[in-house]
Amino acid sequence: MTKRFVVPSTESVADMLSMLYGNDVDATEMPDKTIAGAFAASFVCDDGDLVAVCVCDPAFVAYSGAALSMMPVGGAEDMLESGEFTKTSVDNFYEVINVCSRLLMSDSSAHLKLDKVYRPEDAVAVVGGFSARVTVGFKLKIPRYGVGKMIFSIV
Repeated sequence: MTKRFVVPSTESVADMLSMLYGNDVDATEMPDKTIAGAFAASFVCDDGDLVAVCVCDPAFVAYSGAALSMMPVGGAEDMLESGEFTKTSVDNFYEVINVCSRLLMSDSSAHLKLDKVYRPEDAVAVVGGFSARVTVGFKLKIPRYGVGKMIFSIV
């Protein structure tokens, strides 16, 4: 078994998120692979090595977290405006990213799991020293909520 992990595509990301939010999830590739004020998630393989990082902008965190618990869109917009994210929204974002871990695995890849989610003030420490084989980014439209950004960096 190889440690090579799958590189998500716009189709695979849209399909995965459509299982959570309905068929109207729209994904487009994002050429710019930087996000300001990002939340980050770390993925580790069974031996504990860091093998992937997912970085998401505050809009994706707010919209994906709010949509999962069917919080009104105004609640997500309030979080974006104030910069204060509810524990429930961040916990929901964790669950969304946990589901997205399947995007990185195949029958022939090693197993990985979501390790931690980091708020923006702690995200730089995880992302800063990570050396990736490949990085892909997506703009994602969460139905009835809004557009956010997600970037995967994979060894």
